[in-house]
Amino acid sequence: MPERTTLGFDHARLRRQTAAEVLVYIENDYGARVSSHRRPSVAASESGLRPLDGTHALDGTHALGGLNALAIIDTRADLLSVSDLTARVAPLSSDLIGSLAASEKATVTSVHDNQDGYWSSVLGKEAFLRKTGRVTLGFLGLPSSDYLQAFRGRIRRITLQLGSVTFEQEEA
Repeated sequence: MPERTTLGFDHARLRRQTAAEVLVYIENDYGARVSSHRRPSVAASESGLRPLDGTHALDGTHALGGLNALAIIDTRADLLSVSDLTARVAPLSSDLIGSLAASEKATVTSVHDNQDGYWSSVLGKEAFLRKTGRVTLGFLGLPSSDYLQAFRGRIRRITLQLGSVTFEQEEA
């Protein structure tokens, strides 16, 4: 049975079982750091995503490349794992409205390699808690506008461990 996707998603590649590229965006006031299992493709830096190369503003709201363009500070091949999207509605009683009100927010956890100390250095200088995190899926060679956004939320917890860092994100 085919998976549910957006109308513009590349179903031909999905049928050929081409592995989708998972991109995790960790954003703050300066821009975003993009992580993947392998080096994120150049295509992910196109279509409104602008590299931070001195031609863009640092405030995260306006880039010289266009309004609302997101400054990409760094792209890294440091993504070790991404959890499944978790969300549940816990029925408390036979009252449907009461059950929906008690639902938990969706969460995603991403684990990044920190053997080189990159995240230790960055976390000491920049604030990430309560900032935006996103998970997108797409195929190499496609512009980022064709990537499917699987999750968008707020970073609620950062755990720095020996050799890795974990970002827990919660639906906003």
